[in-house]
Amino acid sequence: MRAFPFRVIFPLGILGASLWITSAQLSITSLIRQTSGEVILDSTATANAYYRIDTSPDLTTWTPFITVKSEGKDQLLDTASPGQDRRYYRAVPLSGTNIITGDHLKTDRGDAILHPIGHASVLVSWN
Repeated sequence: MRAFPFRVIFPLGILGASLWITSAQLSITSLIRQTSGEVILDSTATANAYYRIDTSPDLTTWTPFITVKSEGKDQLLDTASPGQDRRYYRAVPLSGTNIITGDHLKTDRGDAILHPIGHASVLVSWN
């Protein structure tokens, strides 16, 4: 993972959410809270670039949410956001090989990444 020294935070008080942009080629362009409380994240990135969206309740503790291979313009749904007063998002560019895309599930022994394959099948990468 490559670290970028430039970070900007955009407060979205109406949503009770914020986002961090960590690269000029990668950005979360909008956050839209649905009536159900779920949040739709629209993002843009270089096509075929990998990035991860992290979430935080307080801007100090970050949890991986999802790893994505960009199609240029992407739309993600955060179904875990209902019932939370504040939820912050940041986009982190990834580089390297063997990157697994999918939803992150936090465990005591590291994240499990769940990558849907098709009907009733999933690839699980863990530890």
